[in-house]
Formats: sequence, C-alpha cells, structure tokens
Amino acid sequence: MSGSDRPPERSPLTELTRTEALLWLNDRVGGTVSVTVQVQHGECRRRVLLIGDSELRHWSNRETDEYVAANLDEDRAGCYYLGRRTLIDLERFEAASYTYRANALHLVIELDTNVTLQISGHKPD
Repeated sequence: MSGSDRPPERSPLTELTRTEALLWLNDRVGGTVSVTVQVQHGECRRRVLLIGDSELRHWSNRETDEYVAANLDEDRAGCYYLGRRTLIDLERFEAASYTYRANALHLVIELDTNVTLQISGHKPD
C-alpha cells in the first residue's frame, strides 16, 4: 500500500517516554511527515501556528562519518531535519517537562497546557 492509499490512523494516542518518541521519529526517517504547531485559544478553538510537510531526516544524514563520530552523544539524538532547512530539535524538550503521546500515525508533544507539536507520518515503505 503506498503512502496515499493508507487509511487514516484512528487508534487512541498512548503516552510514551522521550526515548520511545525518538524511536517513533527514527522509524519515519526517509518518509514524508507533516508537522503542525497548534495553540488552544478559547474553550474549543485551536489556532495553527505552523504547518508543513517534507522528508524527515536525522541530523547525521547531512554530515560526514568523522563529524558524526565526534559529535554522537545523547544531546544530538533528538535533532532532525524536515526538508532541506527546517530543524526539529527535540533535544531541547527535557523528558520530565513534556508529555509525549502517539499511535501509528501521530506523535503529539504537549509543549504547554495550550500548545502542541504534532508530527504525522507513516513508516516509509
């Protein structure tokens, strides 16, 4: 089944650890993902601050093997590129400070009580 033929994911989101969230992202490296940042405004309205979709790549995909070996540490585990220039830097999100939830299609990170970062995408074929 190609990416556009897949049915939408409707299973509930389950809470994850930061490590599990990074594994969720690693499973989608090389595939196209959509990223949305939303702010809750009022009782039921969400305002979208950012939306974009492109290929997800790990930061190390753009670097030489020597550079990766010298800079491979826990802090770099959460760095991803969305497309050519947009950096998603999850290393800034301390594990104890944020809630991570996911299902097979969506990873949702609650950045604040009214702000969420959602990354959506299937594992590449």
